[in-house]
Amino acid sequence: MKLKLNKRTEQTELDLKKIKVHRTTEGTIFEIVAALLLVVLWVLTVVLWQKSNPTIATHFDLTGTPDGFSSRNHMFVTAVAGTVSTVLLLVSAYFPRFINLPVGISNIRQAATAVRMVRVLAVTVALLFIGIPLSMTSGKIVPVNLFGVAIILVIAFYTYKIYKQK
Repeated sequence: MKLKLNKRTEQTELDLKKIKVHRTTEGTIFEIVAALLLVVLWVLTVVLWQKSNPTIATHFDLTGTPDGFSSRNHMFVTAVAGTVSTVLLLVSAYFPRFINLPVGISNIRQAATAVRMVRVLAVTVALLFIGIPLSMTSGKIVPVNLFGVAIILVIAFYTYKIYKQK
């Protein structure tokens, strides 16, 4: 991963505002995978919207039983939210100063790991939002729970990794 510091940055202090994240093969692969997942999200949303009842499950209790219902048009709101979330995560990878972590970033390795974490999160969030219309139309929340747990695990893993890189 190519991260560069401006010439004025001292080695003893890392200023996240001066870090430039350049396009890399790894970053491009994450962006392509996320874009493909967003295409799947939109195709799935349109197909499920056409096949679903006018009223669908939009909320589930702790046991996975639907307890809130809405118009099937709500699926499009979810697809928009998923698209915006994924794109914002991918864009934030180019601006590490906007990545908020419970651990301070004090060296370039930590910054590179934070950028990778945000890209992995973008793909995981796209997968989560693919699971949401499936849950809405099937009445089962299983895929959403799995990707919700995956998001927490990704954040925990990379936060620990960044902490150890001090």
